[in-house]
Amino acid sequence: MRYAAFASAQAARPVRALLRLGGRVPSAAFDALLAAVLLLACVGLNNQVYRGPAGPLILHAALVLPLMWRRRAPLAAFCAVAAVAPRHPPCGSRGCGSINEAKRLALSGELIGKRLRRSVVFREDHRLLSPPGRTRVRRLTLVAAISVAGLLSPGTAHAADGVQGVDVSNWTGDIDWNKARDGGAKFAFVQASEGVDYRNQRFDAQFGGASAAGLLRGAYHFAQPHETDGAAQADFFVDNGGNWTADGVTLPGVLDVEDNPYKDKNGKNNCYDLSPEDMVTWIGDFTRRYRERTRRHAIIYTTTSWWKTCTGDSTKFAKNPLWLARWGTEPGELPSGWKKHSFWQSADKGPIVGGQNEFNGTESQLKALANPPAEVTVTGAAKSRKLYTITLKNTGVHPVTDVRLAGRTFGGQKVVKAGPGCSFSGTAVRCLIPKVNPGHSLRITIATKPAKTRGTVGVNVTVGSVELSLSAR
Repeated sequence: MRYAAFASAQAARPVRALLRLGGRVPSAAFDALLAAVLLLACVGLNNQVYRGPAGPLILHAALVLPLMWRRRAPLAAFCAVAAVAPRHPPCGSRGCGSINEAKRLALSGELIGKRLRRSVVFREDHRLLSPPGRTRVRRLTLVAAISVAGLLSPGTAHAADGVQGVDVSNWTGDIDWNKARDGGAKFAFVQASEGVDYRNQRFDAQFGGASAAGLLRGAYHFAQPHETDGAAQADFFVDNGGNWTADGVTLPGVLDVEDNPYKDKNGKNNCYDLSPEDMVTWIGDFTRRYRERTRRHAIIYTTTSWWKTCTGDSTKFAKNPLWLARWGTEPGELPSGWKKHSFWQSADKGPIVGGQNEFNGTESQLKALANPPAEVTVTGAAKSRKLYTITLKNTGVHPVTDVRLAGRTFGGQKVVKAGPGCSFSGTAVRCLIPKVNPGHSLRITIATKPAKTRGTVGVNVTVGSVELSLSAR
């Protein structure tokens, strides 16, 4: 509000001066001069004025109206309106050109689904430990981790021109996947299992057929939380089609949690007679076991209404991509635990086979979800004034090769010993780690000889673009 008042006052000064001047100069010259001032006033307010729907109208009016109108009062009124024109929201909500442009700006580049020769983008997570030394924990990501967060206003999702896809089950029957592909489908989710005793008899044909037609494919599990614990159903899912494979075409598995469709048979309510606390525990057991077995975060399919009622609107699963079910023209309100949705089911039937879905991103980002980046966590610790450790842990799904480490001591000390694959001279040390497999860790120890018995000493370490400073007293 204060910004708008200030802008209006500033814009009014030259307008008043021009209106006084209007009686002393020819009318045509005055109109041309006023048109130029009006245009500059619009620009000076905020360039975001032109990004909204009213932008073209303001520009055309600023250029045309002063040349057409001969009366000063309408011109003065137009100047006042232009001076207090409302500011439009920044890119990323539903203005500013297009949602696709906002995504392009926010994501800053396409994600490439290659396993090898990946460019390095680092994420950091700092943690301090107690004396004698300090520890830094930082995570590096090779390529860029997929992220569509921040593209839309938090809490509410809007429809965008996303990547089209379908979901199918045994009830869908035999599918002409080439026709689905030609109809625009780029991905398919296929039901694999339900509870701990049902497997889709058409799963192999549907899952394999989608891939053969060139679609990305993923499997989903229909939860029956009242029957067994979550871990048991995750195991059944993985063993019956829900396993993730690093083939570049398989999406993470899906946990489908929604209203109980068998109330008349099992006598349970929509939440399967589980309390919100018990339901959160059940979902946590499922997603943890799935992560343990596949190294992927399961996608969660649900509705906002069910999630609020049956989990108490839990915010504990933000790491799991959200597949939101809401039939209509807009995804609408999201559960509180997510700031964006990854997939949206807009209809149970449509022009393409099965349920109609959209991926909230580009096709390149969808492929990156099927073929995620390699990930390494780098941890360093000063064990004493003479001993430092650096630990690399592969927390991703792909092997990491040719990781280079460089370090240099400070505080008047020299390197006297380093781990395998390392060379050192004076204050410098360099290491080459040939390979770290998924789920494996490698620790490098650096031993030093301080020149003094007191004062701060340590070593600065670089792994890729990650920089650690380990110090001790």
